[in-house]
Amino acid sequence: VPIDYDSHTFEFGARYNQQGRMLSAEYFGGAFNDNKNATRDRIRSRIKFYGIMPVPNYEWAILSGGFYHFQNKYDLTKFKISSNRSWGGLRLNLPYDFIANYHFIFDRTSSDSDFVATDNISQAFYLTRIFRDKARLTIGYQNDINDDFATEVNSDAYYLSAWLKPIQQLEIKGEYGSRIEKLTEGFRLLGHEDRTRFKIGATYRITEIGAVSIKYDRRNRKNERLNSEYAFDRLSMSGDITNSIASFIFGYSFSEGDYLNNEQNFDFNNHTIFGNLKLNEYHGIGIDLGATYSRSKRDINIESFNFDISLSYAITEKYDIEINYFIYNFDDFMFRDQYYTSNIIELNLSRDISF
Repeated sequence: VPIDYDSHTFEFGARYNQQGRMLSAEYFGGAFNDNKNATRDRIRSRIKFYGIMPVPNYEWAILSGGFYHFQNKYDLTKFKISSNRSWGGLRLNLPYDFIANYHFIFDRTSSDSDFVATDNISQAFYLTRIFRDKARLTIGYQNDINDDFATEVNSDAYYLSAWLKPIQQLEIKGEYGSRIEKLTEGFRLLGHEDRTRFKIGATYRITEIGAVSIKYDRRNRKNERLNSEYAFDRLSMSGDITNSIASFIFGYSFSEGDYLNNEQNFDFNNHTIFGNLKLNEYHGIGIDLGATYSRSKRDINIESFNFDISLSYAITEKYDIEINYFIYNFDDFMFRDQYYTSNIIELNLSRDISF
């Protein structure tokens, strides 16, 4: 296929800052000319404004907002696609270490025909309470509206997160979120979905030695029209140890998933173990070893592992040589011919360059 086209772009912008106030403006323009097919010739442009400033005499209140416009116009047919987005926000630094945030977004994407215009409206409110160096608690609510010619979908989302540091070595984090969709107008083949997610984790740090962590997360997705539901759970543990000789990172995770619809039920579980040992450089010699093993069962039956080793040597102050060896193996035990093995060797020679 013969190709003959040319294009050009240009852009410029400006930014102004003064005592916590900022205003920026950007413009981008360009053209595409296809010398073989004039129907593809088009002009595109993009404009963006953004600003943030504290309210005069009320510096504890901070306003922000912006506007974005994009347009793509074809020369021959004059057909035009455009998108306009405006957004704004308000942050209030309240007494007793409370912080309130409000954000909104309005977006409209359309072509020359009003029948294909799509509006998206989003509003979110968050309230945070800070306990200095000890804890943080946030609650939030978000409402989204997606409206086009045929359908309108309204969704409500709720959010809760917490951070706790009861002692210097221990950190605990938790988060919960849910989203409920409602089809308020028209018909959508997939109907509406409800989603939830939850995760919690803790990390204990031992000064100058390392840290250990444990995490749990769960996700759920449900669709009444399709009569389908998906649930996923994962528990993971990891740690790292560091001393004057080497550093060692290790971990284990167990995950379990289940998918159900009108036709069938599919579930699986997976075990993964990994580790990496890196020896500190000694007389210009460095060694790095890593391995990962994964095993999946139930409606699938898969095993995989990989191992890698890296050896490096500083020949001089500027020259280094490195040898890497990678092994990867994959087996699907449900099919006799679904397996894969690879062995890769890399040799690298590098030189430091300074100016």
